[in-house]
Amino acid sequence: GAYIDSKTIRPVVAYDGTVAATSYGAYLRINTKKVVFKTQYSMVQNAHDLVMLGGYVQYGTNTATTSATYKATNTSSFWAEIHGTGKKIVPGIVFAYSGNLGTNGTTTDGGATSTASFGRKVVLNGRSIANLTKIMPRVDFISGKFRIGIEADINTAVYGTTGADAKVIENDASKPTESFTNTRLLVATVYSF
Repeated sequence: GAYIDSKTIRPVVAYDGTVAATSYGAYLRINTKKVVFKTQYSMVQNAHDLVMLGGYVQYGTNTATTSATYKATNTSSFWAEIHGTGKKIVPGIVFAYSGNLGTNGTTTDGGATSTASFGRKVVLNGRSIANLTKIMPRVDFISGKFRIGIEADINTAVYGTTGADAKVIENDASKPTESFTNTRLLVATVYSF
């Protein structure tokens, strides 16, 4: 399947400026006797309401004309999952990636400079997330109505210095990118009746 989404918001009622955003993506699921494979790719603008990286940048206001200029940030997202269909032991793994692509340039509105950012991990001229990755291997052990599941959750975030377009500058010698990894282990028991 595939989808496309368009939205426009007006962040400040007192100003005429709006943020237009268009998002699109595609997804796939394949079922076989032994495995199930699922995947999705999305290219999203102003994604903070979707609990994703992103939002929008304000490039200044003009109090004389009560106008403001905004640009939506771009976020790419991909995930894939494969898992077994067994009755006793069911392994699986999920891989996910999300990248902050910033805005499409800065602005063409009279050379206004960026003044503020809004959203989830969107920062101007500071430290922000460049990308996130997640790997989650798991296995379920099933016996009748009882199931025990074990899952590892390994997350890595890459931070860096952003520019006026809210995108991380990859080769900033004074403040290079850094990565941080967090690992969690989950054990769950389920009794179905």
